[in-house]
Amino acid sequence: MTLPRRAWSVALAMALPLLASSPSAWSQPVSVARVAYVEGFAERSGLESDWGVLEEGTVVQIGDRYRTGPGSRARIDFRWMSVAIDGESQLSIPNAFLLSAELDHGRVEPYSPSGAMLKMVTAEASVRGSGRVVVRRRDGVTLVSVREGEFTVQRGVEEPVEVRAGHGLIVRAAGDLEVVALAPPPEGLEPGRDPGYVRRGEPVALSWKGEPGMAYHIELLGHTGEEVVLGRDVSGTGFPLAIPWEGTFQWRVAAIGDEGLEGMPSAPGVVCIVDQ
Repeated sequence: MTLPRRAWSVALAMALPLLASSPSAWSQPVSVARVAYVEGFAERSGLESDWGVLEEGTVVQIGDRYRTGPGSRARIDFRWMSVAIDGESQLSIPNAFLLSAELDHGRVEPYSPSGAMLKMVTAEASVRGSGRVVVRRRDGVTLVSVREGEFTVQRGVEEPVEVRAGHGLIVRAAGDLEVVALAPPPEGLEPGRDPGYVRRGEPVALSWKGEPGMAYHIELLGHTGEEVVLGRDVSGTGFPLAIPWEGTFQWRVAAIGDEGLEGMPSAPGVVCIVDQ
């Protein structure tokens, strides 16, 4: 049975003092959040269960692991923040008394408007802060791109590094940590402010100005522009995006640098999917 929002919020509030004070890991599942959105193929395994299909409304528990298929997306809502998991990624909620989320590989986008965020960890770094941040991990490298707010990134026991909006950090197991400016937002989106109309079932031809051989990340958002419903890493300056729903959507694109840091997103374009 799926817990209503108030129920899992109360459960989490009761659990947090224990998370901070108990000396060892949990032997039984403890609920801390819920799965608010799933698009495409995603799976979950837990302390007492093997991998199975992930569904919206699933209660998130300590010890859970989540993985997504190509082109898929899932979002976990905590009481005070959310974590979006993009395609071909794996995220876990470690079975420990200090609540955190661990990215094994892929791309996640934590968002915390309240001023508090659970610690996001990888094998190379830990990330804390407030706002919106993109965390990627590939080939033993963690890449942190801050879109909104301010975050601190720490490698091991070293001094934390402050990263503000519009900047990023590449973290390897060893070497210098240098905060760099993110790539600027792409321009020349088509469709842009004037909506592009496409029949349902037909791909939308998205394009923008940029380097033909460069990598980009495109995102499809709901009509309000607040919630990302699809995300894709692509190459070149155009992509035919299949949208499975009718309605009005916004879309945007961000450049991905040679080392993998994701730049700032463009101003949105508008797409309308119609039945006829």
